[in-house]
Amino acid sequence: MQRFELVAGASAKFWEVGRDDVTVTVRFGRLGTAGQARATTFGSVAEAEAHLAKLVAEKATKGYRPIASMSLVAVTAPVETVDEESLVLPDRWRAAAWPRRDREVPVVTPARPGTELDLLRRNADALRERLHRVITRPDVRAAGLAYLDARLAAAGGGDDPFGAAVLIVAAGTVVPYRDRDLLAPVADDWVARLGYGFAAAATVELGGLALAGPNRYLDDAVGVVRVGTAGFPDHYLPHWFPLAVRTRVLLAAAGGPDRDGAVAALTRYRAGRHEHHRALTSFLLPDRLDWVAADCVDLASTTYHLVGYALGAAAHTADQVRAMTAAGRLTEAGHDPPLLATLITGVGTGIAPVLSEWVDRVQQTADVVRQVCTALALVPTDEAFRLLLSRADHRHARAALLDAIDRFPVRALRLLAAAPADDRAAAGLLRSHVLGHPDLVERALPGLPAAAAARVRSIVDGAAAVAVAAVEALPPVLADPPWARRKPAAKPVVVGGLTAPVEAAMAWEPGEREAFLALKASVADLTRGNNEGFGWAELAATEFDGRSRYQGRAEVPIMVHAPDEVTRPRLAGWVPRAAWQIGAVAPALAGRYELDVLPTLLALTREHTWDLLPALMPYASSEVAVLVAGWYGLRTVRADAAVWLRRHPGVAARALVPAAVGKVGVARRNAERALRVVAGAGHRAEVLAAAADHGTAALGAVQALIDTDPVEVLPARPPAVPDWLDPALQPQVVLANGAGALPPDAVRHLCTVFALSTVAEPYAGVAQVVAACDPESLAGFWWEAFTRWRQLGYPKTAGWVLQALGLVGNDETVRRLAPLVRVWPGEGGHTRAVAALDVLAAIGTDVALMHLNGIATSVKFAGLRERAQEKITEVAAGLGLTAGQLADRLVPDFGLGADGSLVLDFGPRSFTVGFDERLRPYVVDGSGARRAALPKPAAKDDPDLATAAVARFAALRKDVRTVAADQLHRWERAMVTGREWTGAEFRHLYVGHPLLVHLVRRLVWVTGDGASFRVAEDRTFADVDDEVFTVADDDRVRVAHPLDLGDTVTAWSGLFADYELLPPFRQLDRETYALTDDEAAARRLDRWTDVTVPTTRLLALERRGWRRGAPEDNGVQGWLQLPVGDLVVVAEVDPGIVVGDPGMFAEQRIVRVWLKRPTDRWWVTDREGARFGVLGPVAASELLRDLTEVTS
Repeated sequence: MQRFELVAGASAKFWEVGRDDVTVTVRFGRLGTAGQARATTFGSVAEAEAHLAKLVAEKATKGYRPIASMSLVAVTAPVETVDEESLVLPDRWRAAAWPRRDREVPVVTPARPGTELDLLRRNADALRERLHRVITRPDVRAAGLAYLDARLAAAGGGDDPFGAAVLIVAAGTVVPYRDRDLLAPVADDWVARLGYGFAAAATVELGGLALAGPNRYLDDAVGVVRVGTAGFPDHYLPHWFPLAVRTRVLLAAAGGPDRDGAVAALTRYRAGRHEHHRALTSFLLPDRLDWVAADCVDLASTTYHLVGYALGAAAHTADQVRAMTAAGRLTEAGHDPPLLATLITGVGTGIAPVLSEWVDRVQQTADVVRQVCTALALVPTDEAFRLLLSRADHRHARAALLDAIDRFPVRALRLLAAAPADDRAAAGLLRSHVLGHPDLVERALPGLPAAAAARVRSIVDGAAAVAVAAVEALPPVLADPPWARRKPAAKPVVVGGLTAPVEAAMAWEPGEREAFLALKASVADLTRGNNEGFGWAELAATEFDGRSRYQGRAEVPIMVHAPDEVTRPRLAGWVPRAAWQIGAVAPALAGRYELDVLPTLLALTREHTWDLLPALMPYASSEVAVLVAGWYGLRTVRADAAVWLRRHPGVAARALVPAAVGKVGVARRNAERALRVVAGAGHRAEVLAAAADHGTAALGAVQALIDTDPVEVLPARPPAVPDWLDPALQPQVVLANGAGALPPDAVRHLCTVFALSTVAEPYAGVAQVVAACDPESLAGFWWEAFTRWRQLGYPKTAGWVLQALGLVGNDETVRRLAPLVRVWPGEGGHTRAVAALDVLAAIGTDVALMHLNGIATSVKFAGLRERAQEKITEVAAGLGLTAGQLADRLVPDFGLGADGSLVLDFGPRSFTVGFDERLRPYVVDGSGARRAALPKPAAKDDPDLATAAVARFAALRKDVRTVAADQLHRWERAMVTGREWTGAEFRHLYVGHPLLVHLVRRLVWVTGDGASFRVAEDRTFADVDDEVFTVADDDRVRVAHPLDLGDTVTAWSGLFADYELLPPFRQLDRETYALTDDEAAARRLDRWTDVTVPTTRLLALERRGWRRGAPEDNGVQGWLQLPVGDLVVVAEVDPGIVVGDPGMFAEQRIVRVWLKRPTDRWWVTDREGARFGVLGPVAASELLRDLTEVTS
């Protein structure tokens, strides 16, 4: 064996390699561990030797250096058994822990002598002044001054521990808190001068004193007080605490008479003194278990932070830690490594459940949770491992769990193999563990329970289930990857002196300009509701002359809304001084002014960069082409930049050819990349025509550029594949033609192919891989890679693993990914969640779009919800639909029959699936009895059919649950908003849908002329008298609101009761309300003014379409709003809802409720808003219903 080591920075790793005939064996890991091994068998000795040489060369380039050679016996010899039962803290943790003599006697390094005397000499005047302040009691002052005088008079003077403590407390005003560690050596001086008893007593006396005053550091009135007196602060550790820690260290090292003297001194403080004194005696001698046990019982109700903290640091049982947790704020130990290490040292393995409880506490910071999980991974018990495993989906617990697996490999094998079969996280970890530690598996397998052993064997057998394919069978990009054979680039052909033509024109797509102009409604109309009574001309005159109170903020609204005679004279050379959120309003400017505003938009790109790209889409401009070519290099806007290039190929080609053959540099690289995109989109002719205009040299250079095999186009530095993406630990990728599985080298190249890709711009080699490989195995491989990436805490350098899911993922990928996307923003992963929206859209199946739409409509994080809405609108536009129309088409049929049912076969008996009013599936047996779930298979049932039927029903229930909540919400909102479908759409999308028909039949519907009907069991239509009803294809159909039904509501209710039809939501018995005449004429609903409601009930309005307002000062959302047609209902609340903690304020006062137009300025309220009478009867009724229910 050849051994190599890498020691650099935080890395300390080894790597060994050896060959036995045609088998190459590799072992690797951290220095000081046994590591893990893997073996690869080749078809010949020559192939094995070549592979070995290649691996060695790769390690050399990474900085590994050869150490020694070993015989091959070292590979096959059993790995030394690791002690997995003893609690052994890493050196860093052991060094941080405060010692206790019953665990380990510390070796003490003497401190520099004279610290106390130096401190007193330098600060004598300041200390005297502090002690003379009024707040300092006379007895405290006298003791401190006496000790100070004695110490300064003679080097050995001063023997009063109370006086010594007074001066150290007073020193808190002259020694900054950040320098408090400088006080620790004073303990050494005390020991050296007067012994361990004096040091112990003086330290305990510190606990009875404190600085107090209006401001304990800066105010002139601060002084020294006894604990418990007025003004005594106890919400922080005192500045002298490092001195107490040092005394503990010295006492832990002391023995014989020294220790006896300290015990005697501390015993005097055990009775009749303040609880601070008593707690410090236990802190200083934590090996006095009787003291600690008694204090944790007697002082369990303490409210003093120092008492709880000191006793927590002395505890030796989990119950003692729990008793002190509240007062000592021990749950924050993740911020306090010495305390956390001390707790583990003191309590031992029993600390595990306590740490687990701390992880689950709400509002723990990420750093605390991460550190506590890391501590839990140090505990060598099955309980601790299971606690981490149960939190495998917790982002901070995952990394700690991997540490625990590495630290306790045998325990990990046993417990992971014993985990439930449906625990996907455990199954993935088990597979990686088994394949990464073959020696461990061989040694531990005989000791595993039968079921666990069988599970491990199946993994080992399955890993080699498919033979490795020959190189000849691989796709070219994997058999001969261009990055493995790269040669020095040929000298580029430079054709200098070329100039691009300057051109600019508008190229609107149908309806695009109208859409741009419609955005005017989102820009505030500053002339509505102003107190000054001015018009546009006066406002523009003051604003553009710098005399306006808006200070430039009104420029954009003026240019959007003011008449041409006001705006056009100012357009030339105009660049707005305040362009906040210009990207949202720029399309309105482009729609109105077209080419006249292009110079303004181009000027704004200098600061707002790609924010302007949507507004620049209709501009066929050479200047825009150059900008877009540069933006295409940015992953965040690459997709939009590609849209512009494909939309304007001729302009892009003419503008970019000179740069693409010009001087080597950034401009040339941008132009080359953009021209490849244009040519690859089917516009090769336009690119060559533009090049031909500049002569044969330019034509030849451009032709060579676009004819280059895209597989050969690589970045200057191909991305590195991380070590954790080890082929030996990943599922096999099988070739679609049955030629076998990818060999290890090809798997590494496969990773590089996807590392070069995004869903917006996949590397050309992806198409070869997708065509050659089995899609299921490819999707499985990348899901496993994604899982590993997730377990490691989503390292940013490997974000392309998520992108890979969008290129090869399937419906199962979507089902696993979508729940994660929904929670990521709450874990600080908003950016990752937004990237995953592109992944779902790229997968593009009905299931993927269904989940994407669900995120767009129901996820609780507003930022993600809005981005998902944009994405679903984009997808819908590509299909020529609105977002709502797309959502109508995204409900799968789940394999149901045309009649909406499904038969599950057990062999001798069968069950028919039905759905209730909430789309919850149930089954009906042969006797007609209804069951909520399938029965367990019986002895007479066909085992294969029954097992498949049970799995089918479980999957159906899970999938339909995802759809049901969204559909029920959508249909109720459709009733409230009056959304309509054509008769043809209604029949096709709903009546003919095998799942949704179960909802359709439970509702009353109404046509555009007000006629109502229902859908019968046989899918025909019937009116309230059960007579045949006809719906024409061009009729307008909507869900009936009770106000639509008038006097027929009672008849419909009776009919549905007769047929035992339960509605999916309240329809026929829905409460209805009406505005009073005064309310209809008013701009404010006074009956809800100054009404107080619980915050939780107010937030429940979000389920009815209300949304919280934008966060303002301190992240407070001061209103809720509800879109109603073209208007917005606003409910202002006080004190407001805190974004990060909605429950911070238990109640909210509704200040007022008013109706706002989209163009109203944000400060327009009930004085200038619209009158409520403009609302239709249904909209008014639903608004009043919402407010009535939330305040009742």
